[in-house]
Amino acid sequence: MATDPTLTALKKASAGLLYPSESDAPFKAFRLAREKGERAAKAVLRVGKHAPDSPVEEVAVTELFNPLIEELKAQSAEGEADAQRYRELLQALREQLAGIKVFRVGQTQVAIYLVGKTKDGDWAGLRTTSVET
Repeated sequence: MATDPTLTALKKASAGLLYPSESDAPFKAFRLAREKGERAAKAVLRVGKHAPDSPVEEVAVTELFNPLIEELKAQSAEGEADAQRYRELLQALREQLAGIKVFRVGQTQVAIYLVGKTKDGDWAGLRTTSVET
């Protein structure tokens, strides 16, 4: 099977990055064949094997990334390096996917999905977890 260039790019851009919360979590790349007429919110429920009636909250991409970048940038030289990695991750997402959306599923253990369409119309993106008590 041929290597998937979208997944390769997303894995490379997210390698070693952790989403900060009460329990820092890595990003995992995914790709999912798009069902006819399927909206992104339904796709994330499918990729995460959540119940079909799970509440899904959509947040702006900037709402996810800006705090990460700004808080890290203000910390130290090491924080600035991490902030730059998040900027590069956002750039990779924008290069690989169209119509990027961010979805949150759950309340205490929140599954976070960054999802968009690949050039051939499938869903792809990154998922991580945020623990919020």
